[in-house]
Amino acid sequence: MKKIQKIVDKLNEKYTRVNLLFGYVGNVERWGDDRTWYVFAEFLNFNDKKKIKIGGYSTSKMKDFSQYVERNLEKIILWHMYQSDTLMKAMSR
Repeated sequence: MKKIQKIVDKLNEKYTRVNLLFGYVGNVERWGDDRTWYVFAEFLNFNDKKKIKIGGYSTSKMKDFSQYVERNLEKIILWHMYQSDTLMKAMSR
């Protein structure tokens, strides 16, 4: 979990138009852990905000999620930023 948080913090510093948060949806109960882990991303465009969830891994698959984040999170962010920039250019014409 610390590895994912480190990556999220680094990318938050690098890409100021994106607000990234690492967290989960769910609970830990006496019968078990039903948390699902995500990186939540909010892209800032004009006065609008686009929000996405990246991940959806259970706690038991945290190692897989960590590898996924390490390999793909920056690419996903860049793709969404490109999409936002393309839309902004089209709207300004």
